[in-house]
Amino acid sequence: LVAIDWNGNEIERVTVNDFSHDFVELSDGTLAFLLFEPQMMDGEEIVGNRIVERDPSSGAETEVWSAFDFWTPGVHGDIASEGGWLGGNALDINAEESVYTAGFRAVDGIVDIDRVTGEVLRQVGGPTTTYDFVNGEKPKRQHQFEWIGDELLVFDNRESGEDSRVVQYAFDVATGSAELVWSYRHDPPVWCFSLGDVTRNDAGSTLVTWSSAGIMDDVTADGELAWTLSTEFGSAIGFLSRQSSIAGFDRSL
Repeated sequence: LVAIDWNGNEIERVTVNDFSHDFVELSDGTLAFLLFEPQMMDGEEIVGNRIVERDPSSGAETEVWSAFDFWTPGVHGDIASEGGWLGGNALDINAEESVYTAGFRAVDGIVDIDRVTGEVLRQVGGPTTTYDFVNGEKPKRQHQFEWIGDELLVFDNRESGEDSRVVQYAFDVATGSAELVWSYRHDPPVWCFSLGDVTRNDAGSTLVTWSSAGIMDDVTADGELAWTLSTEFGSAIGFLSRQSSIAGFDRSL
């Protein structure tokens, strides 16, 4: 992991073993990584996932959670899945509540994990989902996501031959149900086989990155397309973060 300033100078370099797709940085400088976790079971290597924190001062690593302690390979998910048994590909944190949210592409699931205890608090989709989906389909091969209060916004890649989309779910804890309350597809529809990102700003517009298709859409709160950007054929766009300003950067230059 390499930190680079706006002039292209390297600030810091951190070596991470078994890194899997995503990480988050906490306000105190702690880095949390989603890692691959290979384990031998009955003479066969199974590649799961775990979450590990790295202390900013000492560099010491502490395991927060391991999927092997929660799910069973072969019972919960196909151990031969591309990208590993679970395909962990996304990590976020609610720092105020000390809760990690992690996404697992190969089992179509997103889980909330207590940072202190490692307890799984709830699951959206996946092998042992907390919620039944009462309308629309659950996420499939999803990538990035974002909690909007008590609702979940998800970039839903889908399978080959299906249209990728962005979906938003509301949850009823009493009935254990998840309801699709909003969705959006690019026009014309595209299939994003890799990556895919979505973020909502305070004004209610949604920035959608159809990564492997090389397209970005900005969608208003009413679901109208405000603007779109398309790169040259063969280009892809990674994960993005919308910023209203950049410290130390003079926009007039």
